[in-house]
Amino acid sequence: MQKIRMIIQMKFYRELIFTVLEKIPYLKQIFRILTVAAFTGMVIHGCAPVKDGIPIKATTGPSEQIALVKTDNAYYHFLMAQMARTDDRLDEAVAEMEEAAVLDPVSIYLKKELAALWSEQKRYEKALEILGEVTRQDPDDIETLLMAGQIQLALKQTDVALETFEKAIARDTSREDVFHTLGNIYMQKEDYQNARRIYEQLVDLYPGSFVGYFFLGKIHTDLGEMKEAEQAFKKTLMLAPDLEEPRFRLIELYQSQDRADKARELYDEILSRSPGRIRAAMGIGILNYHTGQKQTAKDQFEKLGQRSLNDKNVIPALIRHYIDTKKYGDTIIMAEGMLKGAPDNTTLHYLVAMAYDEVKDDPMALRHFRKVTPGTQFYKNAALQIGFILNDQGKAEEAIAHAKTVIEQIPDDPEPYLYLGIFQEDLKQYEAAIGSIRKGLEVDPDNVRLLFRLGVIFDKADNKDECIATMRKVIELNPEHANALNYLGYTYADLGENLKEAEELVKEALRFKPEDGYITDSLGWIYFKKERYADALKVLLRAVKLIPDDPIILEHTGDAYLKNNNRQKALEFYRRSLKLMKEDTTGIEKKIRELSEE
Repeated sequence: MQKIRMIIQMKFYRELIFTVLEKIPYLKQIFRILTVAAFTGMVIHGCAPVKDGIPIKATTGPSEQIALVKTDNAYYHFLMAQMARTDDRLDEAVAEMEEAAVLDPVSIYLKKELAALWSEQKRYEKALEILGEVTRQDPDDIETLLMAGQIQLALKQTDVALETFEKAIARDTSREDVFHTLGNIYMQKEDYQNARRIYEQLVDLYPGSFVGYFFLGKIHTDLGEMKEAEQAFKKTLMLAPDLEEPRFRLIELYQSQDRADKARELYDEILSRSPGRIRAAMGIGILNYHTGQKQTAKDQFEKLGQRSLNDKNVIPALIRHYIDTKKYGDTIIMAEGMLKGAPDNTTLHYLVAMAYDEVKDDPMALRHFRKVTPGTQFYKNAALQIGFILNDQGKAEEAIAHAKTVIEQIPDDPEPYLYLGIFQEDLKQYEAAIGSIRKGLEVDPDNVRLLFRLGVIFDKADNKDECIATMRKVIELNPEHANALNYLGYTYADLGENLKEAEELVKEALRFKPEDGYITDSLGWIYFKKERYADALKVLLRAVKLIPDDPIILEHTGDAYLKNNNRQKALEFYRRSLKLMKEDTTGIEKKIRELSEE
């Protein structure tokens, strides 16, 4: 009762204070500053509120006191930075924190706060620079190492980050979370040996870490060490018996070893604890199906279908299974079974159609896509998939007619115009394709996907000026559109003009897609056009490594070898290109013939 009274009193006093502050604005500002100071709970070297070594005392009023403090007191600027940060005024926060750091150059705390602000602004290099200063001042500051490691990860300097986190756990083993960070980085790199080392060290230090044992189980599974994986997952369950995920991992392990009875025991265990567990119900159904109990499985899936009519979690669980496992055959078995219990569920029809499409069963995919009716959630997706299947079957005219029907159903959606244009483009009906895309742009004038496609079609129609203008508009709307940056840069390279800008455009594209072989090829081709043949060859060989079977990249590499006076290699790459080139082989055949004659 006393506690409740205290809470009521505190609420009353807070309301009273803010009522007064609203009446006297400058008091409100002082109160905010003092509040930040009170809740910060930290000490900054040299930040006592003094001037010329004498404690500041207000003589004329609060505003004059604040002005005096502002001139040379680091603590004041720190508080102003924190207030600006709270209000999302990051530029102002950085400026104030920089001023505080200048006034108090030995404060590690201020430097770390400034690094954090720079990191928020994605000025990672500056943040790392000042964190380096902190490390030189205090090599054992673990928080600085951890912050540096996270920034290095943001810069995709994974190997450097690994070294940083390794230093952190070498200096301080009391942070269990650092072991998890380090172990997960190694797992993402598929360096399972080092990941295992880190997690083994973790469970040695923290024997009660069920999370550590769980990840050890995953690592052993990835390494094919099934006996060790089983032991690790069982240890996880011993430490945390209510967890389900380790049980599911053990089920997968047992099924991979054809130990169906052990898997069934675990499914029964999960369902006895949680009878409504959808994932387990689907899993035991699939297990029954594959172990010869097909009718039992079909009955179970039909019940799940009936359940989906009232339980909104059933279909999302099936979708997750489809996406996560990519076991399209199992998805078909489950969805077809569930349709027995919910024959009009268009989401189920759409999902099973997608699975049939993945296994290249076009007739069944079309059958189920056509069950997805106008006005339902996945109608547009299903209708467009029908168009793609027809187009892939060589029925381009039928695909075009179908796309027009879709537009009649949803005339205010720009996407069907895009796919109509693509189908017409495939038939080289460029004027019709341009017209379709422009109709889509009437619906959505700044649609980047439509504009990019329009630029491509202009290029194919040999209208370079319109292609360039359209790609420039795409980049204006989305400066990070790597494909448009690359397309414009490559177009200039092909034309042999604006090569300086072309190089800048393609390098910008590579900043967003550093592992893209086509963009890498563009940079190599630009170097070739600039007669930097050694650089061109180096970059083009990297493009070939990224995409080994593209005939254009192979031809470009042959051209670069020829300019570097290696005719034998040039001929080798030209021949590789010819084998893969499907049309317009006249040029490459001529190159091969001329080199062979020489």
